[in-house]
Amino acid sequence: MPRGKRKASEMDSEEEADETPRKLTKREKREAAIARAKESMKADKQKVEARKAKKEGKPIPEEPKPAKTATRKSPVKQSPKRSPPRTNQTRQTVASDEEMDDVKPAASVKPQAQSQPTYSNRKSPPSYSHRSNPIVAAAAPPSPEDVEEEEDDDEIPPPPMASLQAQISHQVLANMAAIQENKPTLHTQPPPAAFENPPEVDGDEVEELVHDENPIVIDEEYLEVTSKPFFSKSTLFWVFLVAIVSYVVMQDDTITEIGGASTAFVEEAPCFKDNVMVDQETGVINSCADNGGLACPDGGTCKFGKLVQCISKHYEVSENKDSCVLTSLSKEKVAAIQVVLEEKTLQGGCHISADEYSMFPYKDIQLANPLVIANDPLEVSIVENEFNVQRNNGVLHIGLKSDYNLKKPMHCLAASAVTSFLGTVGGLMVSAFHFFFATAFELFMEYPGPSSIVILVVFILQMFLRRRSYRKQLADDVSKIRQFAYDYLQDSPDMSHIALHVRDHIVMERYPKKKRNYLKKDVWPRVVPDLKADNRIRKTTRIVEGQPKDAWQWVAAVTSAKKKPQTIQ
Repeated sequence: MPRGKRKASEMDSEEEADETPRKLTKREKREAAIARAKESMKADKQKVEARKAKKEGKPIPEEPKPAKTATRKSPVKQSPKRSPPRTNQTRQTVASDEEMDDVKPAASVKPQAQSQPTYSNRKSPPSYSHRSNPIVAAAAPPSPEDVEEEEDDDEIPPPPMASLQAQISHQVLANMAAIQENKPTLHTQPPPAAFENPPEVDGDEVEELVHDENPIVIDEEYLEVTSKPFFSKSTLFWVFLVAIVSYVVMQDDTITEIGGASTAFVEEAPCFKDNVMVDQETGVINSCADNGGLACPDGGTCKFGKLVQCISKHYEVSENKDSCVLTSLSKEKVAAIQVVLEEKTLQGGCHISADEYSMFPYKDIQLANPLVIANDPLEVSIVENEFNVQRNNGVLHIGLKSDYNLKKPMHCLAASAVTSFLGTVGGLMVSAFHFFFATAFELFMEYPGPSSIVILVVFILQMFLRRRSYRKQLADDVSKIRQFAYDYLQDSPDMSHIALHVRDHIVMERYPKKKRNYLKKDVWPRVVPDLKADNRIRKTTRIVEGQPKDAWQWVAAVTSAKKKPQTIQ
């Protein structure tokens, strides 16, 4: 091919390459998106200033046009005479940016120079609102009424500063790395050291950030920082358990301290007034006279505010030094008297109640146990304090107190239980009987006619049922006696038997005494006609002691199936 034609073809191919947009790199796409966002922020800021000036009545500042900057050289060789025209795809890209915010004005894009790549084939990237994408904090868009129309500017604004681009790139890369590691990344990472002073960007005025064709999809689940609860269930359980144990231990300690304090207070002897007159010449002063001391216990001797001794030999000072109590020997005597009283009380029978404890002469009680009581009897005052005391004709009688729990023997307890049961059942029966007859009497008095008719009907019905039962029982007894007579005659067919002897033999041997009279008067007279009418029996008359008697003899063949004799109860 000639050299001139080759150059011409190369130039044509270069022109076609210039017209055909090349595929942008990710960095170029990111820079373009940042540039558009920066431009949108500036436009919104100008609109806000214009609205403020309009409200305040100040002149609206004119929008400064961006200065044209020198374009960088493109690595692709292009013809200096021709520049890529502004295509419809470029306009569509700008329109898609307008749709991202209804309020944001449409900014026309002028074809770039040779150093600036074209975006004719670039699709509209997806937009993320401030609700779904936490990276972007979108500010509230202005109302459509306040939006003023802007002139189309074919000039592309200058690219943002290198520090801002580097900061945003660093943040995007950090977010991508965090997403790959499935860890949420907060926007709190400091910028690199090279960009310590990035340009200030007003975050309240940012509405959207346009991404590239392959946007970074950030799941909200990874961006939600779920703080782990400070206390887990196990921790709360152990804390609660320790609190309960501590409370119980402290309660025990508190009770112990209180008990110790009370014990110490009890052990401390009270201060009593002296009942012994002290000579004033000795200089001894009643120790309890000035502080209102207690009176000295009965039967005791107090001196210098303390209980020194007890007057009676049967008493001694208590361990707390506040009263006089019985000595061990006196307690044994009281117990011996109680035993004697229990024995004598139980001898009266099992029907004993606390209100009716028997009283016995005190002399008899002393003689019952002379080794303990009679040789050194207790004082009457002690007996009166421990037992029930009565004086009859100058004789002292003692008995168990009503609040004393007397232990009864087993047979007394069983007899008391049976008596109580029978009394309860008898009381119920008497109550039912009384209720029935009282009710019947009231009905009869209120309704005499109907009540009389009912009573008469009941009486007649009862008589009918009783007579019917009697007849049935009589028929059964006649049948049984007749069979017994047949059996008796068949046992001795060679001889005749007097009829009265047959009757007495059956009645005396097989029936109890209470039914014999009934059998002789009611049953036997009904059996005799049946036997006389039976031809298997020969009827004759025999003279016994000068009186004729009917005699019976079995003349027919003896049947093999005879019933066994039965005894009627």
